[in-house]
This record gives sequence, structure tokens and C-alpha cells, in this order.
Amino acid sequence: MVESGASNDREQINPSSNPKSKIQNPKSEYASSFDKEMGAPGKSFRMALGALIIKEKLGTSDRETVEQIQENPYLQYFIGMTSYSNKTPFDASMMVH
Repeated sequence: MVESGASNDREQINPSSNPKSKIQNPKSEYASSFDKEMGAPGKSFRMALGALIIKEKLGTSDRETVEQIQENPYLQYFIGMTSYSNKTPFDASMMVH
């Protein structure tokens, strides 16, 4: 049998004491480590992951994947684009591991 005071002995979880809670926005912290003047701007995580999912599901090459995304508004929405565009969202060479 459990004593009635046993639950009071357990430590209460305090979110402010968690060391991970001190990181407010890890994406902005990571992004701040790069120079905005140098290099090409990065693509979003959703775009990168979405393109890889499309590539694997359709069984296409990098170039064919970019062409499919360029031609299909549903695929553009899937990777996070807010409106249809006839332009390629990124170069196929960006998909190389």
C-alpha cells in the first residue's frame, strides 16, 4: 500500500529549471552563426525534406524531382511554397548529399 504522503515527496517538474528551456529559438541561434553577406541563402528545412520525400516516393533523379516540383502546384505546396511559380525553387545540384 502507498502512503498518502508519498506523492508529496516527489520532485515537482519546473520548466524554468530545465537547461533546454533557456534556448528560445534554436533555428535563429543556428542561423545567426552564418554571414548574411556570404554565400547563397539557405532553403527551409520543409523544402529540403519535402523534396527528398518527393524524390523517394516518385523514384526520380534530382533533376527530374526539381522538374516535377516546378510543374506541379501540389508539390510546390507540399514543400512549403505559398504560391505557384513557373521557376525552379532550387537547383538540382543542391540535392546532392
